[in-house]
Parts: sequence; structure tokens; C-alpha cells
Amino acid sequence: MPMSDNRPGVVLSAETVNSVLRLFGKADVVNAVVNANSVFFYTDSTRFCSSLLVGTYPNYLPLVSAPSAESIVVSRESCASTVALLETFASKELGHRLQCAGSEDGFVIAVGSQTGGSVDVVEAQINGEIAAFGINGMFMKTMLNSFRASSIALHPDHRNRRIMFQADDEHLTGVIAMMNIATDLASGPKHE
Repeated sequence: MPMSDNRPGVVLSAETVNSVLRLFGKADVVNAVVNANSVFFYTDSTRFCSSLLVGTYPNYLPLVSAPSAESIVVSRESCASTVALLETFASKELGHRLQCAGSEDGFVIAVGSQTGGSVDVVEAQINGEIAAFGINGMFMKTMLNSFRASSIALHPDHRNRRIMFQADDEHLTGVIAMMNIATDLASGPKHE
């Protein structure tokens, strides 16, 4: 969470982010107070406090600077819905891995295992060549639901093994590490 006034950001656990989204997801305004060791979120009716993972984290800029030129612009709600549907089939043993790629039809999201698989395509604006990549479905759903914007741009960066999430009208930038994929399941759906 980089601060908007160029102060160092903070690092929160996935459990904290999930709790904040669950508690405050429908709130119009959520206040946050950060000190050296903890973060405190509150509204008029709800209060939540959590420890920071590493206190302030001044080295986040290498993670979030200069998004790749390639991008996938999706409807946040549509993409999150597809991820939620497919992640139920992603095995815990494989890190809840989803396989993703760009295609002429849109943003391909797939899941596969020895017992079967599924592929869905989310309508998207694809900018550049989007090679297949793996991503943790639970992390992706959490990241998408962290934004309020209707459209989110995903910037897959194979050189740095990350996917950056951004919205034009928000000061939030998210990054998830890429996962390896072993098949070409997401290389493109076969529509006949």
C-alpha cells in the first residue's frame, strides 16, 4: 500500500486484506491510521486493527514501478466472478493456480488437473502480445475485489515474473507474482 504523498507504504497480510474487504466492502468511507507496528481501520460502526508484516516498507517501488507496456483491461466484476467460479476447481496442492493468456476472444482463464479442467473467456481489451502465465486464483480474486473501479488493467511482466493491477481513477497498485504453468490449457479456447 504505497502512500499517496510519497511516504513509505505498508505491507499487510492477505488475511488482513480479506478481513478489511469483508468488514468494510460496502462502506463509502473507511478511515485508516498507520503507526510503526499496526494499522487501524474504522468507520462510525466498525473498528479493525492488525499488525503490519514488516512495519513501513520503503522498498516497494521496484515491485510497482514502470508497468509493462502489454495490458489486459477487464471489467473488475466480470473477471472476479469468473475467477471465483474457476478457483473452486484449482487444487490447493498446486497453489490454487489458474492459467491465463490473451487471445483474439479476450482474456482466457483456465484451470486444469488430472481429473479435468475448465476454460472461460472474459471480455477484455488486449494491448500487445500476452503470453500465458499462471496466477494464484485466491490472490487474484482478492486483488480484483480490492479495487472499486469498474475496469482494471492487468500488466503481465514476464521478465520480472509479476502481474501489476491498476485502475485509472484509484491510487491503489497491486502486484502478484506469476506462477509457472506446465500445460498450454490457457493458450486459447477452441470455439467451433
